[in-house]
Amino acid sequence: MVGASRIYLGVYYSTEVVAGLSFGAARAAIVLIAARRFETR
Repeated sequence: MVGASRIYLGVYYSTEVVAGLSFGAARAAIVLIAARRFETR
């Protein structure tokens, strides 16, 4: 919702918002994978 409002207001380009969402998703995936690996040990 925040990303959509920033595009609507013209604060950011859509590519910047998509890149930020992609980076956040990749970062969350890395943290989840690492947490699962350390949890089983």
